[in-house]
Amino acid sequence: MDDKQTKNDNAEHSQTWLEKIAATILMPHSPSDFLGLVNLAVKKGTIDSESRDMIKGVLNVASSSVGDIMIPRTQMATIHAGMTSKEIIQTIVNSSHTRLPVFSENRDDILGILHTKDLLKVVLEHKDLCVDHLKPILRSAIFVPESKKLDALLRDFKTSHNHLAIVVDEYGVISGLVTIEDILEEIVGDIEDEFDQEATQILKINENEFSIDALTEIEDFNDFFDANIDDSEFDTIGGLIINKLEHLPEVGEEVNIGQFTFKVTAADKRRVRALHVIINQE
Repeated sequence: MDDKQTKNDNAEHSQTWLEKIAATILMPHSPSDFLGLVNLAVKKGTIDSESRDMIKGVLNVASSSVGDIMIPRTQMATIHAGMTSKEIIQTIVNSSHTRLPVFSENRDDILGILHTKDLLKVVLEHKDLCVDHLKPILRSAIFVPESKKLDALLRDFKTSHNHLAIVVDEYGVISGLVTIEDILEEIVGDIEDEFDQEATQILKINENEFSIDALTEIEDFNDFFDANIDDSEFDTIGGLIINKLEHLPEVGEEVNIGQFTFKVTAADKRRVRALHVIINQE
């Protein structure tokens, strides 16, 4: 019986040893190695492409920082002191968000976060709504650095029951915001609800003319037009146009880049919003 037990122990030990060797040989040593195995599994039909994309998203969240996905300050939907009742309501309606930052007259001084469901009672009580009426219902804002890892922030959101964080740079200046939805979309792709509108960044007018959103990525522009505009310094067409003109352009200004003429059709004091594109025949 002792001999039998010894043999079983040896077999178990041997099996464990072999498993360790196999694990060392087969275990991926980097995320790229792991993704290689995942892609192989897709080819073999073990998992589908959607599962693969989700796995990629999880790895991306583990390696990315808040600054990589935040909504820049210039694109934040916000409420601030001095807004009229109509402007406050219109901002909320246009944003389609349920949570918005509220600022004092100093745009670096955030008063808190407004949840739209808390607003209904205040609207009923105050016909002429102003920021002072909102102060009692504002929720505390949480601040995170641009360098914070997304997986760490996701855990913080879960434990604190917050869905939005204000992002600050190394000097403590507000640089943007990030929501729990932004992080989840890195994993599962865009999450659309009944209020989301389909974004059409490039609209064809005729064979040689197009209307585009200035936030169109240069890479996407190149893919659409089979162009080769350099995107090493700027991410968006709007950013490229500002650089070429060396100032914030006004409506009507034009610039030629390669075979394209870009005419500004919408702009404000902070950025270009829309462009008319003409493909010049060579």
